[in-house]
Amino acid sequence: MPGTFPSLTTGAVAQYPLNRNATIPVEAYTFLNFARQVYRDLAAPKKTWTIALNMLDAGEIAMLKAFFEQQQGQYGTFTFVDPWDGTTHTACSFSGDLFDQQQAVETQNKTTLTIYEHV
Repeated sequence: MPGTFPSLTTGAVAQYPLNRNATIPVEAYTFLNFARQVYRDLAAPKKTWTIALNMLDAGEIAMLKAFFEQQQGQYGTFTFVDPWDGTTHTACSFSGDLFDQQQAVETQNKTTLTIYEHV
């Protein structure tokens, strides 16, 4: 079910530290004469964001968990706005099926989510 990654009560979608990677998958073939051919598998880099969210209140963590469950973990696709440059990516997914939530006290919840872009 498509949707848009929710914002926190501050209006941000992420907190610092924020990790963003861009990778270009390559294919490599080795022939019988040991010659090797390597080429790019995608035209554009595949982006991945690791978002560590700390000090979330009960409403924020419930909203994120509900969105995660609505997407059925890594099965669903959604729109994500890159916090670095504001670019909208329309085909993103979570990298796993487990919503890892930790609670220190009632007003201090935290989670880490990894989002990747389908290219």
